[in-house]
Amino acid sequence: MGLVATATLVAGGVLELPDEPDDRDASADFLAAWERSRDVTYAAEGEFARVLPGGDTLASATFTAQRPPDRISRSLGSVDGRLDDRPVICSTDESGAFSCVTGERVLPSYEEEVAGELDNLRAMFSGTEPALYRVRFGEQDGCFELTQQIVYPDPDYGRFAVFCFDPTTGVRTYVERHLTGGVVETEQALAVRVDVTANDFSLEDDPRFDPVPSTGVENDNTAP
Repeated sequence: MGLVATATLVAGGVLELPDEPDDRDASADFLAAWERSRDVTYAAEGEFARVLPGGDTLASATFTAQRPPDRISRSLGSVDGRLDDRPVICSTDESGAFSCVTGERVLPSYEEEVAGELDNLRAMFSGTEPALYRVRFGEQDGCFELTQQIVYPDPDYGRFAVFCFDPTTGVRTYVERHLTGGVVETEQALAVRVDVTANDFSLEDDPRFDPVPSTGVENDNTAP
């Protein structure tokens, strides 16, 4: 009688049952979203945070500019990426001096670089049985959850990760990684635009993207 009563309440709109978790394999959709995010042109400002179990935090503003085949990322006082098919690395030394090095070697084509990333991800999702990661759809549209399934030392995306991609632009807007030892890293895009200019690829020092350490911040992040 209890089952009949519950069914009657649901049918009559009185009682709502919780949604069942979407347990489908989402690896193909994740790979498609990743590939799309590497093909679009955009500039995004955001923030990065690394929180230790004791509450110590390292934070930084972030900036990414992408106009294939050019792409640079700024955070934690450094810049890395590729310009004119050559590697670019900028960093701040212990004295606070900022400098950049542009490699002489020509990188593989942008298409080859993205294909390599996809191959590496595909191996994580299907290389063993069970695979290193299980990929499921996240709770929000455009989000995916990666859960580690087998023992592996320091996997790239920790024991659990969340990736979110903007459904309209394809830009990756959020990453959360739960790493070994209880460390949690997050990176979130706060402002995204698709009108990219040459100034976005400037390699000038910009102190807005220097690291900002703090202590005593409680870590409320918990992995499922």
